Amino acid sequence: MPTSTPKTSSDSIAPAPRWLVVTTVVLVVAVVAAGVLTVVTVAGQRRLSSPAEREIRELTRVLEEDPADTNARLALGYAYQRAGRYQDAISAYDAVLSAAPDSTAALYNKGISLLEIGRDDQGEEALRHVLAISPEHALAAKALGVRLEASGEWAELAEVLLPVVQADERAADLQALLGRAYEELHDPARAEKHYLLALTYDPEMTDALNGLLRLKVEP
Repeated sequence: MPTSTPKTSSDSIAPAPRWLVVTTVVLVVAVVAAGVLTVVTVAGQRRLSSPAEREIRELTRVLEEDPADTNARLALGYAYQRAGRYQDAISAYDAVLSAAPDSTAALYNKGISLLEIGRDDQGEEALRHVLAISPEHALAAKALGVRLEASGEWAELAEVLLPVVQADERAADLQALLGRAYEELHDPARAEKHYLLALTYDPEMTDALNGLLRLKVEP
């Protein structure tokens, strides 16, 4: 007597219609695509709503109402600079300088922005302009001083830094940099003086400690 083969669970399930399989695949792809679109959209919104961008929009609105507001124009330059939009920042600073040619804030930040986009000669020129107006401007002196050190322009470096440390001897980093300038100019007495002043305000300043070591002077 012939025996019947028991049906397995797979035999009892009919294959899904082809149209259903295709529809399911299409829906899955659509969901994935929608998810990607959502992520991109949300990321884009997050970027556009960053603090710097929000400030740019607000300041732009203020300037539309009052184009002569120099303070708002300067603040707009700062906002562009923080957002990495250096060319826009430079344009804003130029607008400030057209109304106030001696604005050291606009000149300094324009110089830094120019350096950021590789326009080094113009950036250094802007920093020198700041120091011509305000020889004690520590930020401009530091920014220009670092570049003068790198290019070995020791005499100009000393000239730039001396008025700043005379105005405020607590600027330990600039004291050490001035010490290096005098060391390279073969003036060990002045170099030692400024290295020691640097250590007075920052006892662990490596540049000053190394300078004294080269001069064979105990800190």
